[in-house]
Amino acid sequence: MSLLKRLAQQNGPPAGFQIPAGASGPPAGATGPPPGVFSGDSVTATSKGPVGMTIQDRNIMFGVTSMFLALCIAAVGGRFLSRRIIKQRYGIDDFFALGALLLFVALAIEQYLLAYNGTGSGAPSMTKMAAMGKLEFSSQITYTLVTLAAKLSILLLYRRVFMLRIKWFRIAWWSCVVLSSAYSIVLFITNMAQCAPNPPSALWRDRAGCGPNIAEAATMGYLNAFVDLTILILPIRMVWTLQMSTKQKIAIAAVFGLGFMYASSLPPRDSPY
Repeated sequence: MSLLKRLAQQNGPPAGFQIPAGASGPPAGATGPPPGVFSGDSVTATSKGPVGMTIQDRNIMFGVTSMFLALCIAAVGGRFLSRRIIKQRYGIDDFFALGALLLFVALAIEQYLLAYNGTGSGAPSMTKMAAMGKLEFSSQITYTLVTLAAKLSILLLYRRVFMLRIKWFRIAWWSCVVLSSAYSIVLFITNMAQCAPNPPSALWRDRAGCGPNIAEAATMGYLNAFVDLTILILPIRMVWTLQMSTKQKIAIAAVFGLGFMYASSLPPRDSPY
C-alpha cells in the first residue's frame, strides 16, 4: 500500500485529493493510528503514547558504545605506535585494522544517532521515521564492512607472524578467509533483500514488507560466532610449537586474544530502537 493511501486512511484524504472510484476509505467513525505512525507498525501504547527507547537505555547504549570505541582506538593506536617505536614497516594488516577502526567510528556515530532519535514517548513524525530508516540501513552496511575488515586484519597478522609454510595452517588460514568473506557477502545480500520484493528504500518510506526474520538473524549470528571462534583458535597450535616457556606461550596467545576481542566488540547490526 502506498504512503499516500496510508495517510488517507489514517487522517482522511488531503485537500484536493479524490479517492478513485471503487476504492474504500476508512469505515465511518473509525480512527487511525496517531499521525506519523503507519497502521502496520507495532508500538507499545501507554497513557503518554507509544514508547521508544528510554533515556536510561539510551545512556547505557551511549556508554557501552563509547567504551568499546575507546578500547578499539587504544588498541589500533598502540599497534601503530609500537611499529613506530621498533621502527618496523607497516604491513597490510595494519592498514586493514585502521580501515576497520574508521568504519567502527562511523558505525558508532550511526548508533548514537539511532539511539538519540529513538528516545522518548509519543508518535515520531514521518520525517523522523524516514531518517531513522536511512540510518538503520546505512548502519547495517557499515557493520558488514567493519566486521570483514576486522577479521581480515587479524588473519593478515597471522600470515605475517606465522607465514604460510605449514600445509595445515595454510589450508586453515585460507578457509578462514573464505568463511569471513562468504559471511559478509551473505550478510550484505540479506540486508539488501530485507524488504523483498520491495527495494531497501522501503525502510525509510513506508516499511512495506520490511521486518525482522528471527530464524535468519539466528543463523547469521551462529555463523558469525563460528567464524570468530575459528579465527581465535587458529594460532594456538602454532604458538604451542614455539621454543619458549609455557608462561610466554600463554602471554603470546593472550595478545592474539586481544585482537579477537577487537573484532568481537562491534555493536549488533540491529537497530537499537
